[in-house]
Amino acid sequence: MKVTYTGKEKDFTQEQKDKLEAKFARLGKLVEKKGEKKAHVVLKKSRHICEAEITMQLHDHPLVSISRNGDSFHALTEAADKLEKQIHKFLEKQREPRRDVAAKKVKEIGTLAAVAAAATEDEAQAVRVYRVKPARQKPMTIEEAIIAIGDKKDYIVFRDLDASECPTVLIRRKDGHFDLVQG
Repeated sequence: MKVTYTGKEKDFTQEQKDKLEAKFARLGKLVEKKGEKKAHVVLKKSRHICEAEITMQLHDHPLVSISRNGDSFHALTEAADKLEKQIHKFLEKQREPRRDVAAKKVKEIGTLAAVAAAATEDEAQAVRVYRVKPARQKPMTIEEAIIAIGDKKDYIVFRDLDASECPTVLIRRKDGHFDLVQG
């Protein structure tokens, strides 16, 4: 793996250089499948804080890790460790098979009818009801509810001020008009 340094490079001891070379060699083994990979290291120092930034391209995706520490060697090793975690995460995502669940069930069960029956059983078991405590709102008029629904929401539940504070649902239709459901 080819490593280029930019910035205020501090003279490391031979032991520290060996440790850094070993870290970058380990990173190189993870990513080298097609040719030699490059890593760009930027070292900055400002007010007793050293910042190390390592940038690497992996399958046309930039991986960047930044670390700050009082010592430039420790900042660089922390950044290398962060980069290693990013590489592992990226490679794990690449390995995950992205297959359709129904296709897996067809292989397991064998027939399409059995898959349909299993799907309805799974849907029946997967349905859950979550109880949510309602937010205490003041009663509002229909005009206030239309303003509150805005452009982002499709519906709003509120207590109607005009209809003796009964629960009311205002639903936006696809044509831009509204439906009002009173409880």
